Amino acid sequence: MSEDQLGPKEKIAILALEYTSLRSEINVRMSSIYQVVAVFAAVSAWMLQQPLGWHLLLAGCMATIGFATCIWFLARDSIKAAIRVQELEFEINKRAGEKLLIWESELGGLPHGYWQFGYFFRLLKSRK
Repeated sequence: MSEDQLGPKEKIAILALEYTSLRSEINVRMSSIYQVVAVFAAVSAWMLQQPLGWHLLLAGCMATIGFATCIWFLARDSIKAAIRVQELEFEINKRAGEKLLIWESELGGLPHGYWQFGYFFRLLKSRK
């Protein structure tokens, strides 16, 4: 094998590096979403204590637009990364010849939908 050719193990290692990097990005983005929600909750609590007026209405509209924009970009990037992680899991598992990685393709939010509570209850039931 010449120096410019990669073997199967090296290719899997490179794919695993991308997998690890994307999983880290997803974690950071999810943490950022929670931080944005916390800031929005604090701003909302502060606004509820203020006297009503057009200034408050304008500030509320601006805060809501800013909140929605932040959440949109963070969620969009998280979902794009999760889709790529699914692809990497399938590719790594195919190259390895066995099911080694399953989180995003079987257990994560994308295969079941983030708002499907039935899956959550099934998960709790299976842990008993």
